[in-house]
Amino acid sequence: MFPTDDEEKHKKIPHYYGDIVRVIFVIAGILMLVFLPIFKDLIVVPVGIAIFVIISVDLFAGLTNPLQKWISLINLFISLSAFIIFELSGDF
Repeated sequence: MFPTDDEEKHKKIPHYYGDIVRVIFVIAGILMLVFLPIFKDLIVVPVGIAIFVIISVDLFAGLTNPLQKWISLINLFISLSAFIIFELSGDF
């Protein structure tokens, strides 16, 4: 008759795309890790920093949830930074 706590927690939130963002971030992290040895000569930062960035992307993917709005802003910053770096790296 009345919803339980478990049902409340798993209720769909309208316009929440965090699950999709999480999957995209995890896939991006895996792809970056797989292709790092191939493209390490094109990366201008040391390999340790590249691995730290990959771990950070996956860490923030894991933190993504609908209750904490600040993580959405961090995900936006990560995506925007990656886009800008990718676009600028073509000029070198």
